[in-house]
Amino acid sequence: MRLLELRLERYGHFESVTLPLDATGCRLHVILGSNEAGKSTLLDAISDLLFGFPARSPYGFRFDNKLLRVGAAIESADGTRLEVVRRKGTKNTLVTADNEAVDDAILSRMLGGATRAVFEDLFALNEERLREGGRDFVAGKGNVGEALFSASGLVADVRKVLDRLDTEAAKLWAPNVKKAVVPSSLVHIAELEKERAKVQLSVAAWQRFSREAERASAAAEKCEQRLRERRRERDRLERIRRCSRPVQELRACEQVLAELATVPLLSEIPVAQRGAAEARLREAEEKLDASRVASTELERQLGESPPRAPILDHAVDIRLLGERRAVASKALADLPRRAVEISNC
Repeated sequence: MRLLELRLERYGHFESVTLPLDATGCRLHVILGSNEAGKSTLLDAISDLLFGFPARSPYGFRFDNKLLRVGAAIESADGTRLEVVRRKGTKNTLVTADNEAVDDAILSRMLGGATRAVFEDLFALNEERLREGGRDFVAGKGNVGEALFSASGLVADVRKVLDRLDTEAAKLWAPNVKKAVVPSSLVHIAELEKERAKVQLSVAAWQRFSREAERASAAAEKCEQRLRERRRERDRLERIRRCSRPVQELRACEQVLAELATVPLLSEIPVAQRGAAEARLREAEEKLDASRVASTELERQLGESPPRAPILDHAVDIRLLGERRAVASKALADLPRRAVEISNC
């Protein structure tokens, strides 16, 4: 027999929970959950489904006992499929989905006549049943213990093992022995607890430190904001500094342009006239250079020539004669005009 599906309609803290267990080729299902998740509840739900609810069920804390329901889809070894629901009651507690009564003998045949005790000992083990089964096993009681001890004579060996375990336990726990493991460990734990109490913060201290941390965080945020503002101002001034020199040069150029405002632009002068002027300028510069060379040469020759003393003695007369020469040349040029004037008189 195998479960294909388990339905916890109303059971414990579960309601309308379906657990599918039918998987092709799968022979083992592992259900994993944390403490108090409901794993033991599932085991008890399967037992109550197969064998009926006890008179006093511990799983009626959420729903009234008469409302407890556990359903399942079951498949027998020969492939027969059975879908049933177990309700809390005194008779006809096994029904179909349509609330029609089902004979418990059908389910008993699928179980091979196993009782609740056998089923729980073999297939529904939990911590409590494991401990109880261990005690029954040692005492040779219970289904498993009686079967094993009737087939072998291991009782004496088990007793020896128990005696050895008791001896080892006495070494671990001996109140009057200083080197016993458990007492020394307890002392060490007590010392650690004292150290923990010394370094542990009280709620008030933690709250105070938390408030101080929040104030420090707010102050740090303000500092970060001011720092960002200072950096933006620094970047702005840095841009101004980088642009100050080009700005000064621009202003100087604007002043030069203002001074040259009356000078015509070259683009306004005809190209031919401008070319002729440039040619005359180059010619004048060449002549100026040649004159400078000639002047330099004449000065050099003058410096090398010996002075002529007789001529230099009459320098004043010569200068006066030069001045009179201009007057005489002008009077000579005026002679024809004067002659005409005289003839007309």
